Amino acid sequence: MKKTKNIIRLFLLFALLLAVGSMATWAYFTTSSKIANNQVKAGELSSEVDAIDFDTRNTSVIFTQIGKKSTQVNTLPTMRISPGETRAVLFAIRNTGQDPFMFQANFTGTWGSPVLDSESGLTITNVRQHGLVTCASDPYCTKLSTWIQTGTSFSQFDSPFDSGNLGNVTGPTGSGFFGQQGNGNDLMFELKPNRFLVFQADFFMPFDTNNDFQGQTFSYNLNVLTKQVGDTSFQM
Repeated sequence: MKKTKNIIRLFLLFALLLAVGSMATWAYFTTSSKIANNQVKAGELSSEVDAIDFDTRNTSVIFTQIGKKSTQVNTLPTMRISPGETRAVLFAIRNTGQDPFMFQANFTGTWGSPVLDSESGLTITNVRQHGLVTCASDPYCTKLSTWIQTGTSFSQFDSPFDSGNLGNVTGPTGSGFFGQQGNGNDLMFELKPNRFLVFQADFFMPFDTNNDFQGQTFSYNLNVLTKQVGDTSFQM
């Protein structure tokens, strides 16, 4: 009996040692650390419109807009036009932000009189998105491109495209849009940071414009919309 009890004691002692040993193998030292004050800065869409006045030969920044989605209304240089004539306006859109963006734009305008607006208006016969080759052959495009790049990190995006006729500028909605059509994301209309595009818009005054328009001033705006690449829509 005594021998049996000793065996039981030894068995219990062994079981206890085994339990302690098992508990010991489960115990690990642990530590933790925290790296505080981490920051994620949201990028911004920022664009700028520059123009050249064909009469004074001057270049200037005419509008700067910062915003995730924005509508930019910019008054461009004054031009003189007569019936049957086509006059051009040269301007550039550049990306001054940290994120690439898509763009689309159109023109709106008025004679300042509902009667005159209903009788006749100016038509945009084409908006040329200059590439490097066509810009190099145009002295005004070359001047504006050189002015933007001098002393800066900006470079001209080589993406030539002609919009074709965009219709009448007069009216609440204005001309058709050039640049990105609809809500797509075509690479030829994607401006990356520190890139710019030069455009030439051709304004045409109809041959049948009557004498009521002599000395009148047509006020027009360029409306530029931008959106983040991949976004599903432009917003006014």
